Amino acid sequence: METKEKQVLDISDFKLFCEALKAVNKLSEAAKLTFNEAGMTVYSKKNQYARLELSTNAVTAKNEISVCIPDLAALIRLLGTAEAAYEGEQPEIKLVVDLPFFRIESKRFKTKLTSCKEEIIASVISQKVKTELTPVFEFATSATLIKNINAHSFVLQDEESARIYLAPDASMENNVLYATVGNEANSLNNSVTLKAGLIEFGAIPMEKIILNFDRLNLLNIVPASSIKVALTDKNVLLVKPELKSSVDGVYCNMSLYCSILRQ
Repeated sequence: METKEKQVLDISDFKLFCEALKAVNKLSEAAKLTFNEAGMTVYSKKNQYARLELSTNAVTAKNEISVCIPDLAALIRLLGTAEAAYEGEQPEIKLVVDLPFFRIESKRFKTKLTSCKEEIIASVISQKVKTELTPVFEFATSATLIKNINAHSFVLQDEESARIYLAPDASMENNVLYATVGNEANSLNNSVTLKAGLIEFGAIPMEKIILNFDRLNLLNIVPASSIKVALTDKNVLLVKPELKSSVDGVYCNMSLYCSILRQ
């Protein structure tokens, strides 16, 4: 049962907690954080095309309590300031949900950040996805490949109209997924075709996967040398980013769902 009493959070992995918040912040500027004995859960969304489910036991609470943070970037920066105050030492930091505040306390630094009512950030709060999704096509990409595709957005003057078409190319290397940056609505548009990753399973039912740059960059929500992406039977991309802890028994599970474009 959720309580509004003051809660001192138990920290198992401060660094993982911060990295988890950074991942959420790539999707949304605000978030509802719920803490209980099992850990922290976040259900976040970006407009109507992307959702993120996150759970981690890096930080836990004895009684369930939720706090809505309207400015995640500010919280992340303050957590960084608290950690930096220890100059490489193991930080002795206390996190406290003392509604309407989220407090960071230590012997070297302390601050409080004002939370907000849930209805104020309702547009970025999601729910657990219950629809069964079956992968029909899978590929592996990387932060480096995604960055390289982004670096070629200049081929179109209007980045908003740019599309990224993901598909194999029979005239190029086998088992490679290519990204063509352009816009097929006009045959006179510039375009460039680059490696996007390696095909690992299945075939693309609709011939090509169409994204824009916002959707492409969400696949890199946790930068990594290998990012596994699945196209499901509901025309939704599913990514399960990995954040690993150096502490035994501490985990962070994430599922990112992102819809694709029709044209």
